[in-house]
Amino acid sequence: MNYFNLNRSFLAGIFILVMLVFVNISHSSAQELRKIFQVDTAVKIVETDILKNLYIITPGNAVLKYDSTGKFIAGRQFTGYGVISSIDVTNTLNPEIFYSGQSKIIITDDVLNIVSEIAMDPNLVGQFGPACRASSGSFWVYDIDDARLKQPGQNANGPNLATLGIKDLNPVYLLESSPWVYMSIPSAGIAIFDQYGTYYKMLPIKNVLSFQVFKNTIVTYHDGSLFYYDMETNDQKAVPLQFVTPDVVDVKTASRRFWTQTKKGIICYVY
Repeated sequence: MNYFNLNRSFLAGIFILVMLVFVNISHSSAQELRKIFQVDTAVKIVETDILKNLYIITPGNAVLKYDSTGKFIAGRQFTGYGVISSIDVTNTLNPEIFYSGQSKIIITDDVLNIVSEIAMDPNLVGQFGPACRASSGSFWVYDIDDARLKQPGQNANGPNLATLGIKDLNPVYLLESSPWVYMSIPSAGIAIFDQYGTYYKMLPIKNVLSFQVFKNTIVTYHDGSLFYYDMETNDQKAVPLQFVTPDVVDVKTASRRFWTQTKKGIICYVY
Protein backbone atom coordinates (compact mmCIF):
# COMPACT_ATOMS: atom_id res chain seq x y z
CA MET A 1 0.00 0.00 0.00
CA ASN A 2 1.29 3.45 -0.92
CA TYR A 3 0.78 5.37 2.26
CA PHE A 4 1.47 8.74 0.66
CA ASN A 5 -1.68 8.33 -1.43
CA LEU A 6 -3.75 6.96 1.45
CA ASN A 7 -7.17 8.57 1.65
CA ARG A 8 -6.31 11.70 -0.37
CA SER A 9 -9.94 11.90 -1.43
CA PHE A 10 -11.04 11.75 2.19
CA LEU A 11 -8.66 14.53 3.17
CA ALA A 12 -9.81 16.69 0.29
CA GLY A 13 -13.44 16.31 1.33
CA ILE A 14 -13.02 16.73 5.05
CA PHE A 15 -12.35 20.48 5.02
CA ILE A 16 -14.39 21.90 7.89
CA LEU A 17 -14.48 25.48 9.06
CA VAL A 18 -14.29 25.54 12.85
CA MET A 19 -15.93 28.61 14.39
CA LEU A 20 -14.27 29.14 17.75
CA VAL A 21 -16.29 31.10 20.29
CA PHE A 22 -14.47 32.57 23.27
CA VAL A 23 -16.36 31.85 26.47
CA ASN A 24 -16.09 33.46 29.91
CA ILE A 25 -17.26 30.90 32.41
CA SER A 26 -18.79 32.82 35.28
CA HIS A 27 -20.12 31.22 38.43
CA SER A 28 -23.62 31.06 36.98
CA SER A 29 -22.55 29.59 33.63
CA ALA A 30 -20.30 27.06 35.37
CA GLN A 31 -23.46 25.72 37.03
CA GLU A 32 -24.83 25.04 33.57
CA LEU A 33 -22.02 22.59 32.83
CA ARG A 34 -23.19 19.00 32.65
CA LYS A 35 -20.98 15.95 32.99
CA ILE A 36 -21.95 13.51 30.24
CA PHE A 37 -19.42 10.78 30.83
CA GLN A 38 -16.32 9.76 32.73
CA VAL A 39 -13.57 7.30 31.87
CA ASP A 40 -11.69 5.88 34.83
CA THR A 41 -8.33 4.67 33.59
CA ALA A 42 -4.72 5.73 33.90
CA VAL A 43 -3.93 8.27 31.18
CA LYS A 44 -0.69 9.13 29.41
CA ILE A 45 -1.88 10.86 26.21
CA VAL A 46 -5.27 12.26 25.19
CA GLU A 47 -6.45 13.43 21.77
CA THR A 48 -9.87 14.31 20.34
CA ASP A 49 -10.99 14.46 16.71
CA ILE A 50 -13.42 16.63 14.72
CA LEU A 51 -16.26 14.21 15.46
CA LYS A 52 -15.61 14.67 19.19
CA ASN A 53 -14.34 11.14 19.59
CA LEU A 54 -11.93 10.64 22.47
CA TYR A 55 -8.65 8.70 22.23
CA ILE A 56 -6.68 7.67 25.31
CA ILE A 57 -3.16 6.23 25.42
CA THR A 58 -2.60 4.45 28.72
CA PRO A 59 0.77 4.13 30.49
CA GLY A 60 0.72 0.50 29.31
CA ASN A 61 0.53 1.72 25.68
CA ALA A 62 -3.02 0.57 25.03
CA VAL A 63 -5.15 2.75 22.72
CA LEU A 64 -8.79 3.32 23.78
CA LYS A 65 -11.46 5.05 21.67
CA TYR A 66 -14.80 6.46 22.86
CA ASP A 67 -17.44 8.30 20.87
CA SER A 68 -18.89 11.73 21.69
CA THR A 69 -21.38 10.22 24.16
CA GLY A 70 -18.77 8.20 26.02
CA LYS A 71 -19.64 4.89 24.37
CA PHE A 72 -16.62 2.59 24.14
CA ILE A 73 -15.75 2.01 20.48
CA ALA A 74 -12.52 0.03 20.51
CA GLY A 75 -9.39 -0.77 22.45
CA ARG A 76 -6.13 -2.23 21.21
CA GLN A 77 -2.85 -3.26 22.78
CA PHE A 78 -0.24 -3.19 20.03
CA THR A 79 2.44 -5.55 21.28
CA GLY A 80 6.01 -5.64 20.04
CA TYR A 81 6.21 -1.97 19.04
CA GLY A 82 7.51 -0.34 22.19
CA VAL A 83 6.35 2.92 23.75
CA ILE A 84 3.77 5.06 21.96
CA SER A 85 5.11 8.59 21.62
CA SER A 86 1.99 10.21 20.09
CA ILE A 87 -1.21 9.66 18.13
CA ASP A 88 -2.60 11.86 15.36
CA VAL A 89 -6.37 11.64 14.78
CA THR A 90 -6.72 14.40 12.19
CA ASN A 91 -8.05 11.77 9.79
CA THR A 92 -10.81 10.10 11.79
CA LEU A 93 -10.83 7.12 9.42
CA ASN A 94 -7.11 6.42 9.80
CA PRO A 95 -5.51 7.40 13.11
CA GLU A 96 -1.70 7.31 13.11
CA ILE A 97 0.23 5.91 16.05
CA PHE A 98 3.86 6.98 16.32
CA TYR A 99 6.69 5.05 17.97
CA SER A 100 9.65 7.41 17.93
CA GLY A 101 11.91 5.00 19.82
CA GLN A 102 11.35 2.33 17.17
CA SER A 103 11.14 4.75 14.20
CA LYS A 104 7.80 3.19 13.25
CA ILE A 105 4.28 4.39 12.45
CA ILE A 106 1.12 2.31 12.59
CA ILE A 107 -1.93 3.34 10.55
CA THR A 108 -5.28 2.00 11.78
CA ASP A 109 -8.89 2.08 10.65
CA ASP A 110 -11.62 3.81 12.62
CA VAL A 111 -11.89 0.90 15.07
CA LEU A 112 -8.13 0.65 15.57
CA ASN A 113 -7.41 -2.37 13.39
CA ILE A 114 -3.98 -2.12 11.75
CA VAL A 115 -4.16 -1.00 8.12
CA SER A 116 -0.46 -0.55 7.46
CA GLU A 117 2.88 -0.30 9.20
CA ILE A 118 5.66 2.06 8.19
CA ALA A 119 9.31 1.64 9.16
CA MET A 120 11.23 4.88 8.80
CA ASP A 121 13.91 4.81 6.11
CA PRO A 122 17.18 5.54 7.98
CA ASN A 123 18.53 7.20 4.83
CA LEU A 124 15.80 9.82 5.09
CA VAL A 125 15.31 10.21 8.83
CA GLY A 126 17.36 9.14 11.81
CA GLN A 127 15.75 8.85 15.23
CA PHE A 128 12.67 11.03 15.23
CA GLY A 129 11.00 12.99 18.00
CA PRO A 130 7.47 14.41 17.74
CA ALA A 131 5.55 13.56 14.58
CA CYS A 132 2.16 14.17 13.01
CA ARG A 133 0.06 13.66 9.91
CA ALA A 134 0.57 15.94 6.90
CA SER A 135 -2.27 17.13 4.67
CA SER A 136 -0.28 15.86 1.67
CA GLY A 137 -0.99 12.30 2.83
CA SER A 138 2.54 11.92 4.16
CA PHE A 139 3.67 12.85 7.67
CA TRP A 140 5.91 15.34 9.45
CA VAL A 141 8.69 14.22 11.78
CA TYR A 142 11.35 16.04 13.75
CA ASP A 143 14.70 14.41 12.98
CA ILE A 144 16.60 14.52 16.26
CA ASP A 145 20.00 13.76 14.73
CA ASP A 146 19.61 16.46 12.08
CA ALA A 147 17.65 18.97 14.27
CA ARG A 148 15.33 19.44 11.33
CA LEU A 149 11.60 19.17 10.51
CA LYS A 150 11.10 16.73 7.63
CA GLN A 151 8.36 15.26 5.46
CA PRO A 152 9.86 12.02 4.11
CA GLY A 153 9.12 11.32 0.47
CA GLN A 154 7.89 14.85 -0.22
CA ASN A 155 11.20 16.75 -0.37
CA ALA A 156 9.94 19.14 2.29
CA ASN A 157 12.68 19.73 4.84
CA GLY A 158 13.06 22.61 7.23
CA PRO A 159 16.28 24.31 8.31
CA ASN A 160 18.57 23.01 11.02
CA LEU A 161 16.99 24.72 14.03
CA ALA A 162 20.28 25.11 15.84
CA THR A 163 21.47 27.41 13.04
CA LEU A 164 18.51 29.71 13.79
CA GLY A 165 19.80 30.32 17.28
CA ILE A 166 17.18 28.15 18.97
CA LYS A 167 18.77 26.65 22.07
CA ASP A 168 17.80 23.65 24.19
CA LEU A 169 16.20 21.85 21.26
CA ASN A 170 13.73 19.49 22.88
CA PRO A 171 10.50 19.62 20.85
CA VAL A 172 7.66 17.66 22.41
CA TYR A 173 4.58 18.17 20.23
CA LEU A 174 3.91 18.57 16.51
CA LEU A 175 0.66 19.37 14.70
CA GLU A 176 -0.30 20.46 11.21
CA SER A 177 -3.27 22.77 10.75
CA SER A 178 -2.99 23.63 7.07
CA PRO A 179 -1.27 25.69 5.80
CA TRP A 180 0.94 25.79 8.91
CA VAL A 181 2.88 23.25 10.96
CA TYR A 182 3.28 23.97 14.67
CA MET A 183 5.99 22.53 16.92
CA SER A 184 6.23 23.11 20.65
CA ILE A 185 9.75 23.59 22.02
CA PRO A 186 9.06 24.17 25.74
CA SER A 187 12.19 26.22 26.43
CA ALA A 188 11.69 28.48 23.40
CA GLY A 189 8.01 28.58 22.39
CA ILE A 190 5.91 27.27 19.52
CA ALA A 191 7.75 27.28 16.19
CA ILE A 192 5.70 27.71 13.02
CA PHE A 193 6.61 26.32 9.59
CA ASP A 194 4.89 26.50 6.21
CA GLN A 195 3.73 23.53 4.13
CA TYR A 196 7.25 23.08 2.73
CA GLY A 197 8.91 23.00 6.14
CA THR A 198 10.24 26.56 5.83
CA TYR A 199 10.60 28.22 9.21
CA TYR A 200 8.24 31.18 9.65
CA LYS A 201 8.47 32.44 13.24
CA MET A 202 8.54 31.54 16.93
CA LEU A 203 5.57 32.34 19.15
CA PRO A 204 6.57 33.14 22.75
CA ILE A 205 4.36 30.45 24.27
CA LYS A 206 6.71 28.44 26.47
CA ASN A 207 6.39 25.27 28.56
CA VAL A 208 3.58 23.85 26.42
CA LEU A 209 3.38 20.05 26.18
CA SER A 210 0.34 19.91 23.88
CA PHE A 211 -2.09 22.31 22.23
CA GLN A 212 -5.00 22.65 19.83
CA VAL A 213 -5.30 24.86 16.74
CA PHE A 214 -8.54 26.38 15.45
CA LYS A 215 -7.95 28.39 12.28
CA ASN A 216 -5.27 30.93 13.38
CA THR A 217 -5.82 30.45 17.11
CA ILE A 218 -3.66 28.26 19.34
CA VAL A 219 -5.34 26.96 22.50
CA THR A 220 -3.35 25.76 25.51
CA TYR A 221 -4.21 24.89 29.10
CA HIS A 222 -2.30 26.04 32.16
CA ASP A 223 -3.14 26.43 35.86
CA GLY A 224 -6.90 26.36 35.60
CA SER A 225 -7.29 28.49 32.48
CA LEU A 226 -7.47 28.06 28.74
CA PHE A 227 -5.25 30.46 26.83
CA TYR A 228 -6.21 31.55 23.31
CA TYR A 229 -3.31 32.95 21.29
CA ASP A 230 -3.94 34.65 17.94
CA MET A 231 -1.05 33.73 15.65
CA GLU A 232 -1.55 36.76 13.39
CA THR A 233 -2.06 39.54 15.94
CA ASN A 234 -0.19 37.97 18.91
CA ASP A 235 -3.20 38.82 21.10
CA GLN A 236 -3.74 36.46 24.03
CA LYS A 237 -6.92 35.82 26.00
CA ALA A 238 -7.14 33.79 29.21
CA VAL A 239 -10.42 32.07 30.08
CA PRO A 240 -10.55 30.79 33.69
CA LEU A 241 -12.28 27.43 34.10
CA GLN A 242 -13.88 27.57 37.52
CA PHE A 243 -14.99 23.94 37.40
CA VAL A 244 -11.41 22.63 37.10
CA THR A 245 -10.04 20.78 40.13
CA PRO A 246 -6.38 20.87 41.27
CA ASP A 247 -5.67 17.38 39.92
CA VAL A 248 -6.48 18.37 36.31
CA VAL A 249 -3.33 18.30 34.15
CA ASP A 250 -4.83 19.19 30.77
CA VAL A 251 -8.07 20.31 29.13
CA LYS A 252 -9.20 19.78 25.54
CA THR A 253 -12.01 21.87 24.12
CA ALA A 254 -14.46 21.83 21.22
CA SER A 255 -17.75 23.56 20.48
CA ARG A 256 -19.68 23.62 23.78
CA ARG A 257 -17.53 20.87 25.25
CA PHE A 258 -14.56 20.25 27.56
CA TRP A 259 -12.56 17.12 28.32
CA THR A 260 -10.59 17.37 31.58
CA GLN A 261 -7.64 15.04 32.04
CA THR A 262 -6.17 13.77 35.28
CA LYS A 263 -3.77 10.89 35.88
CA LYS A 264 -6.79 8.80 36.86
CA GLY A 265 -9.03 9.42 33.89
CA ILE A 266 -11.13 11.78 31.77
CA ILE A 267 -14.34 13.70 32.51
CA CYS A 268 -16.31 15.16 29.62
CA TYR A 269 -18.56 18.20 30.17
CA VAL A 270 -21.01 19.96 27.84
CA TYR A 271 -22.64 23.36 28.27
